[in-house]
Amino acid sequence: MDESYIPAQHKSLGSAFPAVMVTGWTASGKTTLVEHLARTGLRRITASKLLIKRLGETQSTKMERLLSWLASDLPTLREGEADRLTDLAVLRRLTTRDEGCVVESAGSVSLLLPPYNEALLVRLDATPQVRTERLGRLLTGRITAVEAALIVERKDAATAHACQQAWGLNLNDATYLHRYDVIVGCPDERTCANPQLCRSATSEVVIASYQVYRTLLGADRHATAIAVDRLNETAERLSPWVYRLGPSLTAPDPRQDWTSRMAHHDFDIDVPRRGASC
Repeated sequence: MDESYIPAQHKSLGSAFPAVMVTGWTASGKTTLVEHLARTGLRRITASKLLIKRLGETQSTKMERLLSWLASDLPTLREGEADRLTDLAVLRRLTTRDEGCVVESAGSVSLLLPPYNEALLVRLDATPQVRTERLGRLLTGRITAVEAALIVERKDAATAHACQQAWGLNLNDATYLHRYDVIVGCPDERTCANPQLCRSATSEVVIASYQVYRTLLGADRHATAIAVDRLNETAERLSPWVYRLGPSLTAPDPRQDWTSRMAHHDFDIDVPRRGASC
């Protein structure tokens, strides 16, 4: 079957199996968080691997692809076709899943879901300076700080441009932040004071949110109450890393199912925007 075809177009994801969507800009910590979530038994779906396959770059390593953004003869920005087909392939896998899964994507997949959906939408955030520092640590000894900043800037710009071309979505529009159930990230502006603590704090908040989400999918009110208390305690203890937790996680209405949560969100809430580098 053509992966661009989705059997349940314009419908909910249509499954009781959990689906977690993790998104964020370059070097925001997506892979680390997805690895944590995969340990709970969720199958990983990495959008970038599907995109790389469509772009014919399967022979290159992650390090080589990162360093390629420093090439002086950079190709023109992607026009969106490969990104559109990749997003459709991810959505098809979600629609037809027969087990729980976690999706890692830097692009627009989360924003393509219908408002009524049963996925847990997570966004990781950090300033361009902090993400540049992270990338510099990953490529220690191979690039300068200036080159790390250039990679982050160019990758962010390519992602934003491809999303705009593929779907007409502006990833820099802060309005979309209200679609996410969880937004966590580094609270520092220029340099991360404690990278290890930062990773563990964001993971702990997301895992606690996931536990609430799982109980809501299962309609277990007693388990939900316990998980909600644990999440609220975790969020209070790690508040510097928490930018947004949807009310369906922190104070779920027992009369409301998970898929209808968007109808009850408070859209006047102020969601901090750390921003991309593009």
